[in-house]
Amino acid sequence: MFINYIKIAWRNLIKQPFYSIINIAGLGLGLIAVFFIFLYVKDELSYDQYQEHIGQLYRLNFYGKLGDQAANTSASPGPAAPLFSEVFPEVKAACRIYTGYGDYTVKYKVNGFREARVANVDSTFADLFTVHVLQGNIKDALSHKGNVVITESAALKYFGHDDPMNKTLIFENEKPFQVAAVIRDFPVNSHFRFNLLLPMVNREDGNTENWGSTNFHTYFLLREHTDIAGLSLKMNTLFVEKFKIILKQYLNSSWDEFTKQGNFARVELYPVHKIHLYSNLDEEIMPPGNISQVYIFGIIGLAVLVLACINFVNLSTARAAMRAREVGVRKTIGAQKSALAMQFLSESILFSILAGAFAIGLIWFLLPGFNMLAGKALTYSMLFGPAFLAPLLCIILLTGILAGVYPALYLSSLQPVKVVKGYSSIARKSLLRNGLVVFQFFISIVLIIGSVTIYRQVRYMQEKKLGFNKDQVLVINDAYLLGKNGTSFQNQLKLIPNYKASSFSNFIPGLSMRNTTSIIAGKVANPGNTVLVNNWWADHDFIKTMEIRVLTGRDFDRSVISDSTGVVVNETLAKSFGYPAKDILNKTLGLTQEEGKIKEFHVIGVVQDFNFQSLHHRIEPLVIFIGGGHQYMSIRLNTTDVSKVIAEIEALWQNASPGTPFEASFLDDRFQDLYQAEQKTGSISFVFSFLAIFIACIGLLGLATFTIQQRIKEIGIRKVLGASTHGIITLISKDFIVIIGLSICFAFPLAWYLMHQWLYEFEYRTTINIWVFITSGVGVLAMAILIVSLQSLRAAWMSPVKAIRVE
Repeated sequence: MFINYIKIAWRNLIKQPFYSIINIAGLGLGLIAVFFIFLYVKDELSYDQYQEHIGQLYRLNFYGKLGDQAANTSASPGPAAPLFSEVFPEVKAACRIYTGYGDYTVKYKVNGFREARVANVDSTFADLFTVHVLQGNIKDALSHKGNVVITESAALKYFGHDDPMNKTLIFENEKPFQVAAVIRDFPVNSHFRFNLLLPMVNREDGNTENWGSTNFHTYFLLREHTDIAGLSLKMNTLFVEKFKIILKQYLNSSWDEFTKQGNFARVELYPVHKIHLYSNLDEEIMPPGNISQVYIFGIIGLAVLVLACINFVNLSTARAAMRAREVGVRKTIGAQKSALAMQFLSESILFSILAGAFAIGLIWFLLPGFNMLAGKALTYSMLFGPAFLAPLLCIILLTGILAGVYPALYLSSLQPVKVVKGYSSIARKSLLRNGLVVFQFFISIVLIIGSVTIYRQVRYMQEKKLGFNKDQVLVINDAYLLGKNGTSFQNQLKLIPNYKASSFSNFIPGLSMRNTTSIIAGKVANPGNTVLVNNWWADHDFIKTMEIRVLTGRDFDRSVISDSTGVVVNETLAKSFGYPAKDILNKTLGLTQEEGKIKEFHVIGVVQDFNFQSLHHRIEPLVIFIGGGHQYMSIRLNTTDVSKVIAEIEALWQNASPGTPFEASFLDDRFQDLYQAEQKTGSISFVFSFLAIFIACIGLLGLATFTIQQRIKEIGIRKVLGASTHGIITLISKDFIVIIGLSICFAFPLAWYLMHQWLYEFEYRTTINIWVFITSGVGVLAMAILIVSLQSLRAAWMSPVKAIRVE
C-alpha cells in the first residue's frame, strides 16, 4: 500500500513541475539551514566532553570587588590547589595550570618557532584530564625540572619524523628543556589546547603562599556524589581566612571593614563542562563561546525551516481545488479518510526526502564556506557518521510530517457532494494561507533588521574614536628577545624613512587580558582610599607613540630624573579618587609591595580616557609606570607601502636577534579580532536572513502564480469589460500588499525589542536607527510587489479570449 502511495505521489510531483520545484527548493533551503545549525550547535555542546571524568571536573573561579572595580577571573590563588586537596576529602586530585602571557620562543638547533600554547602544569595533570600518551611517562616528566611534554603535531614541527624523545628544545634563547613525553594533540573542542607542557616545579612562584594574586587556573577532580555547593562554601570559608591576612598586610584593613564598604572577595567551584558556553571571565585560557549565540542560531535555523514548511502548507492547500475531484471520486468509490490522509502525507514525506537529498548535496559544496563563516573545523566525515545521519533522517521525516499533516487532513476532509457542486467557494477560503504568509514575512523582516543592526554595531566598534590613534601602529610580540640590542634596534628603526615613533611596554591597547593591582591615594592603605587599577609599564615614548592626548600635566621626560617615580593616570582613575583631572597632579599614589610596604609615586600627568579594551567594557582606571616592560614594541609608521616597511623592520630584527621568529601585527587588526564573535554572528545572521527572505519570496511567487491561475477567467472578463492592465495589476496586488503591510507592523516592535536587548550587552553601542526599519520594510514590500506584479502582468497581457477559454 505504501509503495502505491509513493507511486501516486511521484506522478503528481512530475505532473506539476513548477510547484514541485518550489516546494523542493524551499524545503531544501530550510533543511540546509537546520543541518548547518545542527552541526554548529552539536560542535559547541561537545566541548570538553572527551574528558573521561567530565562530571567530576571543576575549576576554581575568583570573584572580587574593590571600590567601583570588579575582578572576576577564571584564575585563582596558587596555594589553593595544594591546601584544598589536603584539607577536603571530597577532592580526589588537584592541578594548576599557569599560562602567563601564553607564548614563548622555542628553538631546535637553528630553527626558531613561536609557541602560543604553552603552559606550566602540576604533575597531576593526567590524573584529572584525559591525555593519550604516545611516548614516555607524563607524570614522571612533569615531576622534574627541565622536562617538556610535547604534542604529536609539535613533535612533527620540530623534529620531523625523527624520534623526539630526549631531544633538547631551547626556550627564550637560554633555557634548555628535554623532551620527556609525547602526547596526542588535544581535541579541537576543548577549552584548552596546549602544544607544550612544562613542569610547575620550574616556576618559583608555584610554591609561594600568596593568596592575594590570581595567577593560576586551579582544577579539582571531585569524588562522586560530592555536595558541590557545600564544598564550594567550605573552600570559600577557608579562602577568606587566608585572604584576611592579605587584607591586613596590603590594605591595613579587617575583613569587616573591607566588606562594609561594599567590597568582597570569594572563590567558587565551576563545572568544566560549562566553561566554553557559560563562562566569560577574565583570563580565560581560550576565548569562550556563548550559549546565547547557540540559542540565537538554533532559533534562526528552526525559523528558516518553519518558513519552508509554511510554503509547502500554503501551496498544498491553495492547490486543493486541483485535487478536489480526485478526493471526491476516491471517497465516492469507498476510500477512507485515513487512507486519503496517508496518501497526501506520503507526498509530503516524498517532497521532504527529495529536499533532504538536495540539501545534503549543497552542504557538501558549502561546508568549507560555512567553516570559514562560523570559525569551525567541521569535516566531511562528520556528514556520514551516525551522530549526524540519524538526526538528519529524523529531521527530514519530521519535516515531511509537520509540513504535510495539515494539508493531508484538510484535503482528506473534503466532502464529495461539495466537490461535485463546485469547489470554488472552498478554494477561496484563504484566511489561514494569508496568516501563514504574514508569519513568513514577519520572521524574515525581523531577521533582516537584526542582521543590519548587528552589522551597524560591528562597524560602530571598528570605526569609533577610541581616544588614541590605532592606525599604522605595528606591534612586535616578545620584544624582550632583543635583549641588550633593544636600544640599537630602536635607533636603527629611526633611519627608516616611514618611521615616526616607537615604544617598549608590557601592555598595549587591544589585549583581551588585564593586569590589575590595587593603588592607594596617599601613603597609608585602607579600603576607602584604594582602587583596583590596570597597571602598565612602558618607556618614555609610549604616550607619544600611541598618540594619547595629555589633558593636564605632562608626558614622561627623559631629562627629568624624578620621573622614575612619576606616573601618568587616566581621567577615570582621577574620578575614582574623587579628583577633577587637574587636581590629582602631584598627588602621591602608593603601590603595595611585599609584606605591606608602600612604594610611593607622584602623578605628573593625566591623559584623556581611551578605550584600551573592547567596547563591551567601560573604561577602567589606568596607571602608566615608567620602565620594566619589554613584552611588546609598538612602532608608529606613516607609509602606503606597508609590505616593504615590514620587510625592512624584519631584516633589522633578524640582525639584532638572529634565529628568533619575527611576529608582528597591526594594532587596528588586534582590535578587529576583539569583535570576531560579533562579526561571526552578523555574517551568519545575514546569510540566514537572505535564506529566509528568499524562501518567503519563492513561496509568494508560487502562491501568486496559483492565485492568478484561479482568477484567470475573472481577469479575462474584466479585460473584455474594459479593465486596464494597471487596474488588473492593482486588483491582484492589493491583497498581497495588505499581507506584507501586516507583517511589517508585527515585525517592527519585536525587532526593536530584540535588538535593544542585544545592544545592551555593549558598554558603547550604536543607536537603533529608524531608517533601518523603514528601509527593511520598504525593501521587502517592494520585492513582494515586484514578484506579484510580474505574475499579474503576464495574466493582464494574456488574450481575453484565451483567458476565458482556460479550463
